[in-house]
Amino acid sequence: MGRQIAWTFYAGVALVLIIGLLSMNLLSGSNWCERRVFLISAEKDKAVQQAMSQLHEVLEVQKKTVEQLHAARKSVRLTKLALKSSKRHTLNERMSRPTEGLQEVALAAKAGIDSQFIDAEGDSTSVQPVSDGQGSDPHSRSATRASAALTAAARPSSLTYIATYRPLANFTLPLSPANIAVVVIAYNRHLYLDRALKSVFRSHPGGRQFPIYVSQDGPNEQVSEVVRRYGARPLIHPRKTLHFGPETPAFLKTTPGYAYLSVHYGWALATLFNDPAQYAGVIILEEDIEVAPDFFGYFTATAPLLAQDSSLLCISAFNDNGQPQYASDPAALYRSDFFPGLGWLLSRSLWQEIGPKWPNEHGFWDDWLREPPQRRGRTSIRPEMSRTSTFGQTGTSKSQFYTKYLARIQLGSIPVQWSARNVSFLIKSEYDAAFARQLAAAPIVSLHEAKKVGQAGAVRVLYANKKELAGFCSQLGIMDDLKAGVPRTAYRGVITLRINGRLVFLAPSYAVDQDITKALDKK
Repeated sequence: MGRQIAWTFYAGVALVLIIGLLSMNLLSGSNWCERRVFLISAEKDKAVQQAMSQLHEVLEVQKKTVEQLHAARKSVRLTKLALKSSKRHTLNERMSRPTEGLQEVALAAKAGIDSQFIDAEGDSTSVQPVSDGQGSDPHSRSATRASAALTAAARPSSLTYIATYRPLANFTLPLSPANIAVVVIAYNRHLYLDRALKSVFRSHPGGRQFPIYVSQDGPNEQVSEVVRRYGARPLIHPRKTLHFGPETPAFLKTTPGYAYLSVHYGWALATLFNDPAQYAGVIILEEDIEVAPDFFGYFTATAPLLAQDSSLLCISAFNDNGQPQYASDPAALYRSDFFPGLGWLLSRSLWQEIGPKWPNEHGFWDDWLREPPQRRGRTSIRPEMSRTSTFGQTGTSKSQFYTKYLARIQLGSIPVQWSARNVSFLIKSEYDAAFARQLAAAPIVSLHEAKKVGQAGAVRVLYANKKELAGFCSQLGIMDDLKAGVPRTAYRGVITLRINGRLVFLAPSYAVDQDITKALDKK
């Protein structure tokens, strides 16, 4: 019994010892786990802190880079402003000298001299020009304005304004869209210009074809804003006050806009033909002219004719008698001894000829071009349905002819696929032969008979002199004036109209060349 109790005691003690040891081991394991968790957490915190530190370093670098970029942009902007100020200062200095400045620019334009800025490294940048003129309603003296500040790209270097002579070359480049510039002559009618450019850019084929310029006649911020909005290339003519002598006609003194317009035209053309691009041709528009949807296609097709036929003066997009009752065939084209204007293309070759004697302050450049010494018997190409129309009710010509005639000209709205048409029939030899046959085959009728509805076949209505022709024009509601003896749209004295769908030829009953006031001797 005693032994059994002893064993029981010793077993109890052993059990207590075992429980104690187990408790100590469990406590030790718990402490180890806690330490392990703590170490892992500390490592993670350290990794996070390192990552945050690296991120802050990256952000600091980016911040410094952004600050450097802003500083660089500000520096470039200030440099550009400084260069622009330097150019203005240099140009103003030149213009303040009696024998330089504007007089030099005018002489440069007249003589074919190219205004340039030359930088210190010897590279030149053509001065962006400006044109001259005062808005007019487009016909009797095509009106427009021109002008906007001389602009030129330049490096950060000293600039000097100089004038260098560059002889013009004959057709150095083909008369293709990329080599034909378009210039819109503008003055101070910014709302008109907005309407005109909207029409031009809506019809433009895009790309590098037919680069569009706007030539302002002196600075005008409203006009410049319109130019910038459309992305046209700005030219700014350094407009100056014109002084007229006692020999100046009274009409020009009271309406000097025609003189300013002529000066601007000459400057703009000289500037573009002296451009480094060496344009082969220039299409001239005005700030109050809209163009047809196929305007550029028309010039693409017809421009090469100027290089192929030396008897041509220019290509025009306008028909002086383009009222809807007299023009209905969108694809019909004609030769005309009358220079139409209002959207016309001249070649580098023609400018080389007429540029040195441009009328400038004598004004009325369009009538001057219609005179025999300039026209030299050459003819223009015109469409039956006008590809330009004017909305210039206010301007230099003070609405002369606008309400009665020009506002009624219908702008061609039916596009023609000119690329698919052969226009070689307009070459003089081919055209003259076909024209003579057509006239000979047309029976002679009265004007009353010619106007009847439902009649087919071309007819002739003969006039005996300019007075009788003026009477016919009055009955028809078309302009009856002559320029250098040539009726509007006439070819060999014949005015071609399409009345009620058939061709009507108002033809002289006597032989003429171009001037209907001079009958040819019959031999």
